[in-house]
Amino acid sequence: PNVNAGTDQQICTGQTATLSGSGAAGVTFSWAPAGLLSGATNVANPATVALTANQTYTLTVTDGNGCTATDEVLVTVVSAPVTLVDKAYCIGTTGVDLDATVAGGSGCTYTWRVQGAPTILSNAAVFNVAPAAATVYEVTIACGPCQSTNTVTVTPQPLPNVSAGNNVTICNGFSTNLTATSGVSYVWQPGTLPGSTINV
Repeated sequence: PNVNAGTDQQICTGQTATLSGSGAAGVTFSWAPAGLLSGATNVANPATVALTANQTYTLTVTDGNGCTATDEVLVTVVSAPVTLVDKAYCIGTTGVDLDATVAGGSGCTYTWRVQGAPTILSNAAVFNVAPAAATVYEVTIACGPCQSTNTVTVTPQPLPNVSAGNNVTICNGFSTNLTATSGVSYVWQPGTLPGSTINV
């Protein structure tokens, strides 16, 4: 018997799809896997459960003579949501990269703006910024039928006003302590020695 499981579909993560099977008059329908369908599986157009991954469904039709035929349809799940984490950067550096890349999101588009502003700043997935003051950026991501908008706050931080202490003169063969202040973590060079106080 003739069978058609319908055209492949694309949905967003967490959505359901309605399958569109067809066959000759008088055939019976059976869809698999039954566990990933919501409700009856012996109808032409069953609904899937909410999907988070790509899924292939197989339609089997049986005619009055007991003859069977099968066809498959693929439901592709597209993910657009991305979680962005607020960031800080040190003033005077090259800034910070904001990365909204959707994993496996081939063909996704990205639109970056300052929140509430109409001007598009970038259409790249990764966007480098160095604002002079704390700024909320907004990115709209579109992947196939799926779209989401996310925000991230970038806060500039002043460079630490570090002091390595006064210059020291010592006698040959002696050692002395050097103490730095105003920082949180310290690395002395040469030697990449850690700690606020070192003995040299």
